[in-house]
Amino acid sequence: MKMRKQYRKRAVSVAAILFISFILVPIQVMGTETDSTNAANMITTYTLLFDKIQQEVLEKSPDVADNMETFLDSDTGLQAQYTRDKANYSVVWEVQSYFFQYNGLQKQLNSGHAQLPILENQYNLTKIKASYGVATEQDVLTAEKSLTDLKNNLTSYQKEMDDILKQVRYQLALKSDVKIIVDSVPYENIDFANIEYDQDLPNAMGNSYDIGLADWSGDSTKLSKTVIEFKSSFQTAYGNLKTAVEKVEYNDHYATIDQKTFKLAEIKYKYGSITKQEYLTEEYNYINAQISNDQDKNDLYKAYVKYEWAKKGLIVN
Repeated sequence: MKMRKQYRKRAVSVAAILFISFILVPIQVMGTETDSTNAANMITTYTLLFDKIQQEVLEKSPDVADNMETFLDSDTGLQAQYTRDKANYSVVWEVQSYFFQYNGLQKQLNSGHAQLPILENQYNLTKIKASYGVATEQDVLTAEKSLTDLKNNLTSYQKEMDDILKQVRYQLALKSDVKIIVDSVPYENIDFANIEYDQDLPNAMGNSYDIGLADWSGDSTKLSKTVIEFKSSFQTAYGNLKTAVEKVEYNDHYATIDQKTFKLAEIKYKYGSITKQEYLTEEYNYINAQISNDQDKNDLYKAYVKYEWAKKGLIVN
């Protein structure tokens, strides 16, 4: 069952398993770090690019270095290698998931800021109405609470984003004075031609770390259970990817409608046939629809990446 080749601009796949020397090194220029001058202060910035995460984590993560040291002198051969590689690639996925979380929170932040003028205008308008006796004090308090709640949410989103950057800083061994910039999700990189469920499943089972470790355990019951669980998880990953594709296709279809609705609202507001509050609401609906559409595309790429990990034998959540 092949997926349709939509949104494809260029192909990319998760990097093959690499056997490299895992050494913690100082931050160096790799096309993602730049220096910029701000007055007398030199500010170092690091741009987190999705396609660079695996390489950067495997080279710099303290957790990966610890895994390498733990299994360095192991005499259990491939079993130890499987355990180590599963642990290391799980760290890679951890940072990739931070990347997706940060982008998702950024979109929530953008949506909140787009809604802010509406609630501010509503609050001010309600106060004016109350001064003329056409709105109650409770109406004013309700409008004020809505505005306060939104501002609190914006603060919360920003804190979550800052906390994510702390985790990224640790996993990439970045210095405290380095400013981290998270790049956007490259959903256009999806290679639908590389997705074939009927062929991917047996290959994924052969690559599965859990199945391999269960097989080495010599416990046939455990092996059978692990095989069933892996098949189920792989099918779920594929199903989630299909659902994400359908959602993006659906929203792309209605994107033009949203734009036309907003353009009409602009004209109506220009000629005074709708109020400022009505115009701000239509503007927010249009902006929020764009943000939501972008988030759906980000979710699509996340589902694609999780499926690619499953093909490599690692089920991630």
